[in-house]
Amino acid sequence: MDCWPPSAGEAIHTGTFLGQPTGCAAALASIGEIEALDLVERTARREPTIRALLQRLQKESNGRIGDVRGRGLMWGLELVDEHGVEDTARAGAVILGALRSGVIVLTSGPHCNVVAISPPLVITDDQLQFAIDVISRAIART
Repeated sequence: MDCWPPSAGEAIHTGTFLGQPTGCAAALASIGEIEALDLVERTARREPTIRALLQRLQKESNGRIGDVRGRGLMWGLELVDEHGVEDTARAGAVILGALRSGVIVLTSGPHCNVVAISPPLVITDDQLQFAIDVISRAIART
């Protein structure tokens, strides 16, 4: 809070966890774990693998995945119909199918047609492969 100038009574900046000691302690502990587990470098090393897996999935989709985009472990698969138009219904069916198989993904984008993949940074290679396989099967079923 020492970073904020003196207030004349107005709320300069507010937030639920602003300067709250428990929230700050949790943030510092999280940063410590990120550093201790070398998660930034680990994620950077895994990016080419997930990129290749998702691009292969795109090639096998017969044009139903319009775009694959992302960085690190945060990725999006844009689902489109046979005319290249956003396929919101299909994206919804994919996330439901993935959830039924134990993988949580969400839709994203202005048309809710992007399957958003954002696994935890501590995910293992086997877990990541499992998740991609589940998403692949969910896409194939829709």
